[in-house]
Order: sequence, then structure tokens, then C-alpha cells
Amino acid sequence: MDFRKGLLLVISLCIALPAAAEIRTILDAREAKPSNMTVPTSVNSRVSFRSCDECDVNTARLTPATVFTVNGEVMEFAAFRQALLVVRRQGEGYALIQIDTQTNTVKSLQVTG
Repeated sequence: MDFRKGLLLVISLCIALPAAAEIRTILDAREAKPSNMTVPTSVNSRVSFRSCDECDVNTARLTPATVFTVNGEVMEFAAFRQALLVVRRQGEGYALIQIDTQTNTVKSLQVTG
């Protein structure tokens, strides 16, 4: 009986260990106030943001594949910049920046406000 339990334990560990070794973070989601974001004038540039007023500035690269969303509506980059200014003037809202951790590129930039 002890042999069966030991064998079951060894088999379980053999199955579980390789799966645990492959876990890695692919996307990092950061939240920031729209007023703490600096959006560039072109898509092939970097966005700067701070998660809080006292936090360090983070940067990530925008690409043509970046998805821009304001209040649930997907839009082109130029329209996104205009809508972001409106959200900033209103004073409320937040931005969610999803960053690919391996390439440091922004996969999506969502603003709600």
C-alpha cells in the first residue's frame, strides 16, 4: 500500500513540476490617471505614465498594432488623442495600459472617464 502511495506521489510531482516551470507573465496591466499620461504625436513612439503622483515614470513603446479604446469604443490613434484631452478636462477617469513584458510594447491602451 505504501508503495502505491509513493508511486502516485512521484507521478503527481512529475506531472506538476514541468507545468509550474512554464508559468510566466506575458502581459502587465498598469492603471494610471489620464492626467499622469503623456501620449506622443505618432504611433511609432513611446507613451509615458505614472501609476500614482509619487510613482516613477514608466515608458512603453506604441506600435501600429496597439489598440486604442475610449469608453469602450475602439478608435484610431488621432481620434484617441482628441478623446483623451476631453477625458483629462473632465478630471475623472482612469487609463489601463496593457504591456507585453517581453517586448515592452503596448498591446492596448484603454481610457474610461
